[in-house]
Amino acid sequence: MKFEFQQTVEDIINFNQFQLENSDTIKSTITKQRMALAIMYIIVVLFFFRKGVTEISTALAIIYTIIVMPIVYYYNKYVYWRSRRAVRKMLAEGKNKSMIGKQNITFLAKTIIAKNEYSSTEYQYSLIEKLRENEDYFFLYTSSIQALLIKKELFETKEKMTEFKEFIYSKMHPELAD
Repeated sequence: MKFEFQQTVEDIINFNQFQLENSDTIKSTITKQRMALAIMYIIVVLFFFRKGVTEISTALAIIYTIIVMPIVYYYNKYVYWRSRRAVRKMLAEGKNKSMIGKQNITFLAKTIIAKNEYSSTEYQYSLIEKLRENEDYFFLYTSSIQALLIKKELFETKEKMTEFKEFIYSKMHPELAD
């Protein structure tokens, strides 16, 4: 099985986005940050009412609520948007020749060979830690933060995608293969 495709900056950004959205560490960090925002909100509102309920303290609390609630509500989207922007900027800092451009990934009986114009890497199937997917890609993780990206658009049918997944799982877990 062989795949030839152009890997773009957007593909790399999409992988990083997927990683952020599915990382337990990142989810935990975002939850803690949102909780900190909520606690700060409560402290500020209590500060407004420190000398009793007045028209001014009530008005300030309402204005503050109108400003803070959307921030808390859309915080995840903001973090993901900022991350996409940061990855785009980091990619622009260098040439990234081996990441961007024509990629050839060949799945052989015992190994995976990933080639491009500048490098060639051979992976043992035992190195694949997990196979994840979203609507556009398969991600074959070779570490907790690195993966081979396979675009789903390269498959002619859903059956071919299913065959690919079954093939990868059989190589990842040969003890479970028929």
